[in-house]
Amino acid sequence: MVVGNDHSECSSLPTIPSPRPHPSLQSFQKSIFLFRILIFQLVHSFSIVWFLKKKHMWDHLTEPSSFEID
Repeated sequence: MVVGNDHSECSSLPTIPSPRPHPSLQSFQKSIFLFRILIFQLVHSFSIVWFLKKKHMWDHLTEPSSFEID
């Protein structure tokens, strides 16, 4: 009887931790994951470009020789 009770409790649990999820759900999670990676890469690259441009402008502003080249 105790084993039957354990079995019924196990079967009443939600099927979220199943080893093979639904294919559409798996592809959806994979696309969300790839989308987040893409967003992160874009933000990272834009921040690097912005930082380099800002540093470049700051170097131009602090170097007096850059204005005398003309």
